Amino acid sequence: MDSEPRIKDFCFRCGECCADKFNGMTVSYQEHNLILRRTGVFLAHRIRKDKKLTLVGETCPFLGREKKCQIYEIRPCQCRIYQCGRSESGGKKLQTISEIRAQMEANPAYRLYKQKTEKEGARWGNAHGWSWRKAV
Repeated sequence: MDSEPRIKDFCFRCGECCADKFNGMTVSYQEHNLILRRTGVFLAHRIRKDKKLTLVGETCPFLGREKKCQIYEIRPCQCRIYQCGRSESGGKKLQTISEIRAQMEANPAYRLYKQKTEKEGARWGNAHGWSWRKAV
């Protein structure tokens, strides 16, 4: 039997982040244009001083009925790296960095999942207009 913890999917498809985090989320021009080209949906936004776009609106228009992302393959960098910190469906949403750090310390599978998603998110972001995080 394998003694290493398996990386499980810690996204329980509650849709909470798509509703709570959409308004004010930042995307790059490249991400916005990719979404527009692939879907035909223009995301309302404000232009920031750093030339990124701040989205405005209630909920992500790509949150499907089954609470699954309809643009998962081209989702923006901030969606890729977002973590609510839950380790089980219906679990407590972690609010602080210290809570998330404690979760990472206590749960090796969650730590691996978080590291994997952040690495993948950084790679995507840097390829689509972000340059703020080194992709390892």
